[in-house]
Amino acid sequence: MQESSTHFSVNPADLPSPPAAVARVVRLASDPDVTSEKLGAAISSDPAFTAELLRTVNSPFYGLKAPITAAARAVTVLGVRALRNLAICFAVRD
Repeated sequence: MQESSTHFSVNPADLPSPPAAVARVVRLASDPDVTSEKLGAAISSDPAFTAELLRTVNSPFYGLKAPITAAARAVTVLGVRALRNLAICFAVRD
């Protein structure tokens, strides 16, 4: 049995764009003066990403005593860098 070698190339134009809200979060996270409220508002415009953020921040890893229910508060707990990384992972996974 002979293996065939399949070669394909990916053109960046063929890749889907990340959801607008997630792209906005990544851009905002690069601004050193951004507030958690502004990031929270951007996150809240995408229900799927909001759910992922809240699921992450309420995981046992963070060991919080009370559940977080607001995106802006989740940003404060998680931190901007971790939020940006979560947004990138979410966009790639989607």
